[in-house]
Amino acid sequence: MQTWLVTGARGFLGSNVGALLHGSVRLIGQSRHAFDSSHYGQVIGLDLRDHDRVAAVVRELQPDVILHAAAMSGHDTCERDRDQAYAVNG
Repeated sequence: MQTWLVTGARGFLGSNVGALLHGSVRLIGQSRHAFDSSHYGQVIGLDLRDHDRVAAVVRELQPDVILHAAAMSGHDTCERDRDQAYAVNG
């Protein structure tokens, strides 16, 4: 069974991906804070701006697929904090 790591597991896209793929792949979610989920077998609390920790988690989990669904979606918020928007969305 493939392992998928989905960033932004609590957001709109991430939660819908979890619902769609639940039971067909091993799902590991990422969110800023861990939470219990009926769709994800595990959700890791992880700040995507911490590149060293992200790399360590990917090395540890060795997912077959990484779906980057995390994003700052508010245009005004992204405009006010471009560095953070780039760090999270990119």
